[in-house]
Amino acid sequence: MDPFQENLSELPPHAKAIGMELMEAGNRRCKVRVPYASHLVGDPDTGIIHGGVITATLDNASGWSVRCHEDWADGVSMATLDIRIDYMK
Repeated sequence: MDPFQENLSELPPHAKAIGMELMEAGNRRCKVRVPYASHLVGDPDTGIIHGGVITATLDNASGWSVRCHEDWADGVSMATLDIRIDYMK
């Protein structure tokens, strides 16, 4: 495994806590998944996953996608300064 992939294999603690998995990474893209689990449900009546889980997944996937860019300098830190998700009916 190349060093880049090894770097991506270490998930942040929150990603680990929700069971997030990095499926693919490269070419400025990544594919992640979070397996359905009852403790991630936000609405017990519908069984729909909590919005925070969706937001965390999108945030992590965005960060990994940036790290997949060929100009990314290893060791450079990154942070989400602002994130907003509007849920539509």
